[in-house]
Amino acid sequence: MGTLLLDGKNNPGAELYFADSCLKDVNGLNYIVGRLQICNDEVLDPANHLRAAMFVIDRCACECIRAGVRDGKMPRASYILDLTDLPPDAQATHSGTGFGDRIKAQHKKNKKTFKPVNKIPCKPGEHVGAKPHLASHYALQSGMPCLKEAMRMLTTYYPELLECIYFYNPPWWFHPIFAVFSLWAKKDTRRKFKFVKKGAPVEQFWTINKGNLSRDFGGDAMSHGVDDFVERAIAKYDSKVINK
Repeated sequence: MGTLLLDGKNNPGAELYFADSCLKDVNGLNYIVGRLQICNDEVLDPANHLRAAMFVIDRCACECIRAGVRDGKMPRASYILDLTDLPPDAQATHSGTGFGDRIKAQHKKNKKTFKPVNKIPCKPGEHVGAKPHLASHYALQSGMPCLKEAMRMLTTYYPELLECIYFYNPPWWFHPIFAVFSLWAKKDTRRKFKFVKKGAPVEQFWTINKGNLSRDFGGDAMSHGVDDFVERAIAKYDSKVINK
C-alpha cells in the first residue's frame, strides 16, 4: 500500500506525505515528516492525495497503539512539515516528481494506477441517504476541499494522536493559506500548531533526539530531501503489511 499511495510514479506528488520508521523521538515513537517542495509541477489527483495522507496518519496511530499506554496515557506523535524551498538541482533529483522539462515525458510514460476522480461515476452507498463515495465526490476534486476534509477526519477519528504540528521555515505565501485552513481545525488542534524558523534550536522539535533528527532540521540522520529517504519510508510501510 505504501508503494501504491506514496510512490510518485503511481500517485504523482504524494511522495510529500511520508514518515520514516527509522527515525524516532526520545520517547521511541515515530514522528511524521513531510516536505512540500519535493512535490512540484505535478498533475495531482486531490482525492488520492487524501487517501495517501490518511494512510500515513493511520500508520502513525498504529505505531502509537503498539507502543502501549504510558503513565495512563496513550502516546502521541508530532508532525513536521518542512516548507523550505529546494534549489532546482535538488528538486530534479527526485525521480517521483516531474520537475521542469521532465514533467511531460513522465506523465506520458507513467500510467496512473488510480482513475482520475472526474472519470469515476459518483455513486451513493447502498443504504438510504448515503453520501457518494469519497473519491468520486465532486467537492473533493480540488486541493483546498481535500485539505479541509483531511483536517475534519484527523480531528474526528484521531483526536488524541497529535502532540504538536510544526510548520518549519514557512515562506510568505504559506501564511494566507494557513489563515484559511487553520479555521477548519478544532480549538484543541489549533493550539498544537507551531511555526519554527529555519535554524531554530533542535529542542523546539518536541525534544526529538538529534541523532534521529533529519539533517535538514540540524540533526545527524539522513536528509528527508532525497529519494532514498522516501523510498526507505515506502519500503517500511510495505514490509509491515507483508509481515502481517
